[in-house]
Amino acid sequence: MVLLLAQMEKAKPDELGGLVVQAAEGSILRDLGVETALGVMILDKETQTPAGMLITGHAEHHKWKPNEVYFLQAIGDQMLMSVSHTRLRSLVRRMGVSDERSGLLSRSSYVSCLLTEADRAKSQGTPLSLAVLQIDRGGEILRQQGEPPLERFLEQLARALQPIVRQNDVAVKYAAWSLAFILPDTTLQGAQNLADKLRRAASGLRPPWDSTQITLSAGIVEAVPRPDYESEDIVTDLINRAEFSIEEARKKGGDSIFALEAPKL
Repeated sequence: MVLLLAQMEKAKPDELGGLVVQAAEGSILRDLGVETALGVMILDKETQTPAGMLITGHAEHHKWKPNEVYFLQAIGDQMLMSVSHTRLRSLVRRMGVSDERSGLLSRSSYVSCLLTEADRAKSQGTPLSLAVLQIDRGGEILRQQGEPPLERFLEQLARALQPIVRQNDVAVKYAAWSLAFILPDTTLQGAQNLADKLRRAASGLRPPWDSTQITLSAGIVEAVPRPDYESEDIVTDLINRAEFSIEEARKKGGDSIFALEAPKL
């Protein structure tokens, strides 16, 4: 990679900024089995400084076209945007955690995180789902045991479940007996599969107040990408349907998952 980058950087950019290199005897391209390569610099839009290089190649002779340079630059911009979003989400988690022991975001961060992900889903055309995981009979347990034991168990639950979710998923302390998982790039079916895994992982946990095994229910919803919806409308609808889905799971007697299908557009 170092030799390839060194060779690409020696190329003179064309009028569109493309760096074209042809294979020569003894060159790194020939060693890689590539006859010709096209590279574009990826620029940080804020600082206008190079953030990387994107390279594509052909094993046979190929005359690069202007639209291929444009296409490669567009891919590079999306890659940089994706990396920036990942770093931003990681930063938000580090700054907004309510408890270092559980790693959960506070409820105050819930709407702002949903808005950020709704903006991204809307601009990139990707799915966004929300899963609310609730301890069955949580209100009754709170009245009987008090807040400290329930708080300790929620921390225990969060620590057990965090390794299962992806780095880009965001876990929030939703209530005294429930967690919310904001799931970017996830369909309703994907969120349901994750909820199944989370509930199975939690099945062996024992609460600190006695040896009785608790059960969990989950409400699953996917954002509705209506063209007339702003990000705020998407989030409001998502939250309302998530509340409805978890209530339906409770009405079923708990220990269940209720996945609420998106309304037909």
